[in-house]
Amino acid sequence: MKKRLTFLTLLPFLALILSIGCAHCPPQSQEESLQKRVEGLMQAKIDGKWDVVYTFYDASFRNAVARENFAQKTKNISFKAFRIEKIEILSSGKEARVKVATDISFQGFDFKDAPKNQHWIKEKGKWFLKVTPSSDNPFKTR
Repeated sequence: MKKRLTFLTLLPFLALILSIGCAHCPPQSQEESLQKRVEGLMQAKIDGKWDVVYTFYDASFRNAVARENFAQKTKNISFKAFRIEKIEILSSGKEARVKVATDISFQGFDFKDAPKNQHWIKEKGKWFLKVTPSSDNPFKTR
């Protein structure tokens, strides 16, 4: 009984310490949160996890293309590496342009630093890549 009483007495202090610790963690900037999303998308492409890639695409794409159709699509492109060259958040704070250089293999040919301009949008506070069903072409630079 004493142990339980001691634990209940200490519980508010533990909660206070944890809340103070979290208050000192700075919130992510828009650029940092977008960078993490871009890195997540590109790593999923490198890993060949197309079902995960699908989750990074905007709602209009996901509404037009079923996950099963997208994930089962034969991918004749292999992503090897990427580098984010530039992130530009537009003044609205709801759109961004990202320039990514990728190393890819496509139909037996290797391309180093293939440029790709990406258009990202914010939906419900989270960044998504704006994609039209026919625009996911690694050679299209906008």
